[in-house]
Order: sequence, then C-alpha cells, then structure tokens
Amino acid sequence: MLDKIINILESRSTIKKVLFFENTKIRAEYSDNLFIDIYYNPDNNRYDASLIFDNERVLGWDNAPHHYKV
Repeated sequence: MLDKIINILESRSTIKKVLFFENTKIRAEYSDNLFIDIYYNPDNNRYDASLIFDNERVLGWDNAPHHYKV
C-alpha cells in the first residue's frame, strides 16, 4: 500500500522530495516549510496524515473510531 502512495507522490511535479521512514511513515515535501506526513500501521490498519506548515500542524485526518459517523 505504501509503495503505491510513494509512486503517486513521486509522480507529482509540485512535490520536491518523498522520504520513507521505518516502513510506516512517508513525508512528501513541497518546500522547506511545507510537507505532508503520512503514517500507516498494517498490523491494525490505522492511518493518519498531517499537513505541516512552518513546523505547525495545520490539518490532520485519520481513521480513528472517534469519527465513526463521518
């Protein structure tokens, strides 16, 4: 699953660099101060993603059960 996400991100011209950490985390860098972090745990199928700007999380989403009605 992460390989597919990495391939998609690497094909985007707006993304400068895609990094892969510890088989669970991807970072897609748009600029020095703007990036997206994506985390996936295949053991429990949990994922989350965060948009980071100037070292602050501006947006985040996940599949945690506390949003089961959304």
